Amino acid sequence: MTEPLFPKDIELFNFIRSEIQVKHFAPTLIEMTEWMGIKPKSLQTIITRLRRLEANDLIERVPGRERGIVITGDLDGVGFDNHG
Repeated sequence: MTEPLFPKDIELFNFIRSEIQVKHFAPTLIEMTEWMGIKPKSLQTIITRLRRLEANDLIERVPGRERGIVITGDLDGVGFDNHG
């Protein structure tokens, strides 16, 4: 089931993809909050964005692994909501 993506979701996806390409592993949730300028205690914001990326088949999260994110799609044809 797809969910509308917001511009910040796209930014997060691009950051994750870039980190995997450069470092060969995904960033941690804390690294994502730092990159997006979100307080580390606001992990729910990142988790919500990750869930939307999963719902749109852009990523897959591997349970039990801190850096367990796999890119499974690309942004071709994926729209987003301008309200985010």
